[in-house]
Amino acid sequence: MAIFYSKIPGLSTSMRINGAIYRIKFVPRDKPYNDVGLLAIGDPVLANAIRKHPYFGTVITELEEPAKKQAAAKEKEYAAVYPDVTGSQQAIAILVEKYDMDASILKGKAAIKEAAEKLNISFPNL
Repeated sequence: MAIFYSKIPGLSTSMRINGAIYRIKFVPRDKPYNDVGLLAIGDPVLANAIRKHPYFGTVITELEEPAKKQAAAKEKEYAAVYPDVTGSQQAIAILVEKYDMDASILKGKAAIKEAAEKLNISFPNL
């Protein structure tokens, strides 16, 4: 979805797209929108046509969407992932047997997750 603002609150204009004439009208908005017109478009063809309109960049501007978090795109890579571990006791057993952790410091899920993070391993279903 594309959201456009107009410096003229009730701006109405027409444009031809693929042989059809489209009439667009910006909805006047008061404060806190600083007296602008607002138009939300779900059709990408119509949104691209508005971006090519002669008023675009001067009278019409587009609301820039904040950049999506790249953290979701860059998943942390772990040395080992144990998706079948669902209980604390299973996680403790793995940490003690495979990674020589002291069982006395692994009391509670927070301590287990902290120890796993230090070792760069993951228990996603814990």
